[in-house]
Amino acid sequence: MDIAEALTTCLVKDIPYPFLVEAMTPFLNVTALEELVVLAFHLRNVRGGKGERQLFRDMMSIFYEYDRNLIISLLPLFPMFGYWKDVFHVSMTLPHLLIPTMQLCAMQLVEDERHVQLGYKPSMMAKYIPKQNKKYKSFATSFAKHLYPDIDCHSLRMAKTRKRIAMLNKLTGAVEVKMCANDWASIDPRSVPAIARKKYESAFLNRTKEGNARSFTEDRELCREQYIEFMNEEREWKAPTELTAKSEAYNPVRVAVKAWISNSLNTLE
Repeated sequence: MDIAEALTTCLVKDIPYPFLVEAMTPFLNVTALEELVVLAFHLRNVRGGKGERQLFRDMMSIFYEYDRNLIISLLPLFPMFGYWKDVFHVSMTLPHLLIPTMQLCAMQLVEDERHVQLGYKPSMMAKYIPKQNKKYKSFATSFAKHLYPDIDCHSLRMAKTRKRIAMLNKLTGAVEVKMCANDWASIDPRSVPAIARKKYESAFLNRTKEGNARSFTEDRELCREQYIEFMNEEREWKAPTELTAKSEAYNPVRVAVKAWISNSLNTLE
């Protein structure tokens, strides 16, 4: 049975969690698991998929109940198909994922710093990683201790971590950083996440809620022109409906699930 076809009517936005569990349970086995996980990431994919955030997170919770190690193996793929906030939401709402998440972030932090030294942009981790006095602030405290286990002074650990994160955040190209710096003309709508585009659309268009111009500066008007051009391109663009056989064979989700199944086959029933 084709899993996507079988679950078409079930995997919809706002499906009650108990119904989702009931729909997925028949496919939680070694034979069907690969297709089910691929389907979950397709539903989350913000670049050509459905962009379903909460549905994806609920499916990850069900996979977690099936086997925690499966989710640990999939964590690095979350930012590829969604964004880093998915990683932190799952790690802070499901038990025993804090350490794997901190390990992932520590590796990404070092990689981002190396990329910056080579002249490349860092990932978006620095933008979304939990900060002090924000949601999931306990992660910030734990992560600083993870980075600097030999430093006993809490405030020093936090300061050193903040400095590294802040440096990278300035270089991520995050739209909020450019807006605060009044660098509107450098904002590329194509690189702005869908949630941020929706949130700041009136600002990008340089219009108030009443439709009046916010500013007459050249910088803001150029930002408006670029955003209108982007919207016109979006209306004409259509997401590909199928993956080629070659690209599907190298789907990173398939690779990760196959590796997990291979490592776990002796312990799964």
